[in-house]
Amino acid sequence: MRSIDKIAVLAWVSLSVLVAQAAWAHQASGLQVQIIDADQTGTALPGVTDTGDAHFAASLVHPGPEITSNPMLAVFSDCAQDADITGTPVTNLVAFLRNQAPEPVYNTDWIKPGPRWSLCSQAGAYLVDVGSTETVKFAVDFLRLPGREGMSPLIEAKVYEVSQEDLATYQTAKKLAIHYADLQPSAILPISVNYRVTKDTWSYGSYAEVYGAPPKNKISAPKLAKAYNPVKNTIPVNIESFLAGGKIPTDKNYDNNASLETAYAAVLAQGACVADEVTTCPEPKSPQRQAKLPEGISHAITGMFATKWVADHSLHPGLGFRVDVMTRNSGLLPGQLISLGTAWVQPNGLWVLAVPTTKLFNGGKITVSYRPYNEYIAPQNEDGDYYWVNGGSYEVNSSKPAPISEYVDTDAGVFSGLGELAEAAERVWMRTYWDAGLNPVPASPIKIFFPNTWENCGLGSPWSCASTSGEIWLIAQHAMQAGVVAHELGHQLNNKFWNNKRPAGSGGEHSLTSCHPDALGRPLREGFADFFQVWVGFTDRNLKVNITNSNTANNVSNVAGRWWSPFDIESKADNYVCAHGYENELWVARTFWDLHDSHIDDLDWIQFSHQGGVIAGYLLNAVPSDGDDWDMTIYELLYRGIINSMPVGNYAPAVTNAFINNGTQTGLCPGGGPLLCPGESF
Repeated sequence: MRSIDKIAVLAWVSLSVLVAQAAWAHQASGLQVQIIDADQTGTALPGVTDTGDAHFAASLVHPGPEITSNPMLAVFSDCAQDADITGTPVTNLVAFLRNQAPEPVYNTDWIKPGPRWSLCSQAGAYLVDVGSTETVKFAVDFLRLPGREGMSPLIEAKVYEVSQEDLATYQTAKKLAIHYADLQPSAILPISVNYRVTKDTWSYGSYAEVYGAPPKNKISAPKLAKAYNPVKNTIPVNIESFLAGGKIPTDKNYDNNASLETAYAAVLAQGACVADEVTTCPEPKSPQRQAKLPEGISHAITGMFATKWVADHSLHPGLGFRVDVMTRNSGLLPGQLISLGTAWVQPNGLWVLAVPTTKLFNGGKITVSYRPYNEYIAPQNEDGDYYWVNGGSYEVNSSKPAPISEYVDTDAGVFSGLGELAEAAERVWMRTYWDAGLNPVPASPIKIFFPNTWENCGLGSPWSCASTSGEIWLIAQHAMQAGVVAHELGHQLNNKFWNNKRPAGSGGEHSLTSCHPDALGRPLREGFADFFQVWVGFTDRNLKVNITNSNTANNVSNVAGRWWSPFDIESKADNYVCAHGYENELWVARTFWDLHDSHIDDLDWIQFSHQGGVIAGYLLNAVPSDGDDWDMTIYELLYRGIINSMPVGNYAPAVTNAFINNGTQTGLCPGGGPLLCPGESF
């Protein structure tokens, strides 16, 4: 068995002048956007009109030379449209979930409503020079008029960095758009506006003006959770999401980072193997939920809780929510409101509260409420108000009362987008806990400010970012994208296990295609977060699906497009060239992925047997001190050291091959054969 000296590794790294740390770890950005003009109110005419019902204009702002000195190209689809309704009403949903019916029964008489809006740009492509802006005009049509509803029409642009050579060859934005159509964008730019539509009248407003704000506390929260049974014949259900499976973490407390050592020991014990397209390393399966009630209970209160999503206007399990049950009928404090306990909504939407006999509850009225904050995350608005969802009151007259089935509309209103956010965060927690063996819970819950309408993250307009003080800001559009949520939580995972130390050049503005030769800590941290979001969303190590396809359903949520990614982590052909791969976050992310996956890229045939092997290896080898030079090349030697500590064959050269494939190698270790790096020995 061979070993590697980590101190020697550090000695090989040439140190440069430290780059000042930026406060934010941004979501990848290209152009910045500001709404500069909008019609305030008007009449809505059903269907498509010649000129549109409402109009607004947005300014596209070049990010400046920190990202690129080249022009940026924004390419819009001609028109965007309201999300399609993917579900169908299920008349026996609760019985099916409780295994009291063999299969779901769909309402075949239900007629699916059409889209509510369309949003079109005046032109499809815009070229923005350094130091300049471009104005884009948009038209909105309200296709279907609800009685009274808030909606946020959304259109996205793919943003590309345009080389001077391409600019000279193609010259116009339209020709450039055709040329770049199948190439890697630098970023995805969402543009969205908010409207309140009442019968045939619409009005434009801020997010809070259209949707409202969460209540200050649980007592003042209105009853917004609704009974499911009265609407089961008409409300669409995404049944696949209820069948996605998984298990809620058992240890929900801060572990003072102890899980990292345990996970690393498991990584070493499981070793590595030669992976190919057919055979993969043996690995333990994630445990499935096994519900078992404890002893000494007086009542088993059960229920189903679901959320209606913006993404497909259908019901999904309320994963990420906790249920609080209160009563005034306890012998402990007669007449006073006390808690009978809390329960977690399971991945299939069901929940069980075992009321202990010590509560002295002999039946009577109970009230139910739901909250998406827990030991891991605390979603809140700008004022720090949490999102309480109050449900109904129920009479409990037996030890096993009938299930309480409720849902909340997170498709509109004050909770718009909250269902998607809570589910994504819980999936991150579950996957990290069970498959990586890591406890991501920090000393204090991560504050997720949503929707972010005020924090510019150091840019020119509100965006999504993470801080080292346990905070995440998410614009409304990003909060509904599971990959973005996982990316920002990946930064917080990095912060936790590195004790908030960051390498030189971390934070600040970046794009998926930008090069950072003088700030190598940035592509390292962003590349890890890029890898992490794909790792969370896709358990298949040999990705046979296109994760950039919005219809891909082969993901942990079992929902089409849920973990859609703006980049292909397997692709090696891109439209950007850095002097070295370690200067760019996608090449860093792809190096991590090549160590994890079972897909053979040239001489890359190594795979850590443990699902979390790559993650544990990265997190265990933190930057020594905040602000030190630390980049991806260091991990070639560190991962070789990990492999050399395993009871396996001479696999270390395959690690170097993965780095060579992505241009992230040190240049110190020969690939392709059983040759040693400096400091290694048999």
